[in-house]
Amino acid sequence: MPKFWVSLALLLSLVPPLWGEALDLTFSKGSLENTLFEDVRYQKLGRLSLEQAALIASGVSQRELPLYHQKIDALYNRIALSLPFKKLPLLDRAEFILVFLHQTVFKKYDASATEIQKTLDQGLFNCVSATLLFNILCERFHIKTVGLEIPTHLDAAVLDPGRPRKFFEVQTTIPLGFWVKDSTVNEFVYDSKVQTWKGKRPVEGSRLIAVIYYNRGMDWIRQNRMEEALPFYLKAYELDPHFPDLERIIAALYVEWGNQYFKNTDYKRAVEIYSEGIEFLKDRRKTWPILERNRSAALLNQERMRQCLEKI
Repeated sequence: MPKFWVSLALLLSLVPPLWGEALDLTFSKGSLENTLFEDVRYQKLGRLSLEQAALIASGVSQRELPLYHQKIDALYNRIALSLPFKKLPLLDRAEFILVFLHQTVFKKYDASATEIQKTLDQGLFNCVSATLLFNILCERFHIKTVGLEIPTHLDAAVLDPGRPRKFFEVQTTIPLGFWVKDSTVNEFVYDSKVQTWKGKRPVEGSRLIAVIYYNRGMDWIRQNRMEEALPFYLKAYELDPHFPDLERIIAALYVEWGNQYFKNTDYKRAVEIYSEGIEFLKDRRKTWPILERNRSAALLNQERMRQCLEKI
C-alpha cells in the first residue's frame, strides 16, 4: 500500500527528550487561497468547484489557473467524445474515466506528487492526486464521488445511481481499481453524518482539499523545515478541524520548531514559538504539557543567560 503521509510515531520521533497570539494565517495565503478559505462552510466549497479548489490548494497561481483548466477541459472532451463512453451506464462511466486516466495521464507513481499540476505536466501521481483528478472528472460528468481516507492512503468511492446512498470503493492508483475486492465487500451506505467505514473516513469538499495541504507540509518536514511546514498543517486544520491526529501533529511541529532555536541558545525565539503553540491549542481539548515544559525550560535558560551577561 502506498504510504504518502508521515505516521504520527515517525513525526513524534523527531522531538528530542527536552522537551503569543494565535498564528495569523493570512500572511501565507494569496488572493486565490483567500477565496478558497472565505468560502468554506460546513465542508462545502462555496462558489468553487472541486477542480478550482484542488488547483488552488496545489499552489497553482492566478496566471497559471486557466492553463490547467484547459488541460482538464481537454481530458473531459476526449472522454465525452468517446463512442464507448456514451453508451455506458453511469457507474461504468466512472470505471472508464479511471482506466482512461491510467492510459493517458498517470505515468509513474511518486509519493511526493500530491499537486495536480505535477500529474498534468509530468504524469507523476500519488493516491491523493490520482483520487482528486478522478473525482474532478467524475464531477464534470455529474457522477457523485467522495474520498476514503486512512492515515497512509486515500481511495475514492463512487455513488451507485441505482441504489440511493450506496457507494462503491475504488482504488485510484491502479487501472483495475474497481475490482480490487469483491463488489459486496466494496459497497457501503454513506451520508454526511458517517464518521468512518471499516476504519476509513469518507471525505469530501473542504475535507478532501485539506489532504492536499497536509501532504504539501510533509515535503517540508522531510527537509526538517518545520517553520515552512507548519502553515500547511494549519491550513489543513482550518479546512478540516476533525482531521485525525492533526492537533497532535501541529503541536509536535511547534515543539520541534521551538527546539531548533532552543538548541542554538536563542531562548527568546524558542519561548515565542512554544507560546504560539500553546495559544493555538488552548481551546482545542488541552494544551500539550510538552510545550509548557519546554517553554519553562527556555524561560529558565533565558534568565540564566541574562544573569551571566550581567556579571561580565
